[in-house]
Amino acid sequence: MLPDGRVLVGGHSPIATGSSFETPVLQDTLGFCQPQREPSFEIFEPPNLFYGQRPVIAGVSRAATRGKTLTIETPDAQDVSSVTIVRNTAITHLVDADQRVVELPVVKRSGGTVTVAVTDNAAVLPDGPYNVFVNKTYAKGETPSVGRQVFVGHMTAAARSASTPVDAPAGLPVVDATTQVAALPEPLPSLPVVVATALLGGTFLLRRRVLAHRA
Repeated sequence: MLPDGRVLVGGHSPIATGSSFETPVLQDTLGFCQPQREPSFEIFEPPNLFYGQRPVIAGVSRAATRGKTLTIETPDAQDVSSVTIVRNTAITHLVDADQRVVELPVVKRSGGTVTVAVTDNAAVLPDGPYNVFVNKTYAKGETPSVGRQVFVGHMTAAARSASTPVDAPAGLPVVDATTQVAALPEPLPSLPVVVATALLGGTFLLRRRVLAHRA
C-alpha cells in the first residue's frame, strides 16, 4: 500500500529465464518478457478513496512511543471517526508482507488536533516505520487521509534529521515511489544455474533415500 491509500501491484510477469538469461525462443514465440524488465506494475485505487472529501493531516510527530499518546494536527479534528496506523509493507516476499493495521483510540480532541493512545504491546505494534491515517465517515463508509510516516520505537539520529515527506497536493496525489519502496533484490541466477542446482539437490536426496532403504 502506498502512503496515499492506493495499492501498488506488481511482480512475476512471464519472466523466461529468472531475469538474467536471454532466451529468444521463449521471448519471440511465447511472448515472455526480456530479462531485467518488469512490465506488470499497476496501481489500484480502492473505492473508499472517493466516498467524499479526504480529511487532512497537517502535522504529526515523526516518532511515536508505545504506551504514550500521539497528537495529530488536522483541520478535520471534529469529524475524524477513527485513526489507524499501518505498518510499511515488506516488498520482497509473496507471503508474510508484515503489514498490519492497528486502530489508535481517540482520547482527546481540540479545534485543530486529535490525540490518540498508542498501545504499549510490542507484539501488536512492533518497532518500525508506519503510515498514520485519520479517517472520516461518509454514507458509504470511511475515507482515509493521505498517510504520514511515523516511526514506532527507537529512532536513530540520522532518521530524525532526514527530510520530512512533502505534503500531497489536493485531490488524488502522485506518490514518489522512493518514499515507500526499498531497494530491489539482486537478479536471480540464470536458468542453467537454477536447473543444475535443482538436479544436484534432487540427486543428493535420492541417494540418501536409497542408502537409508538399504540400511
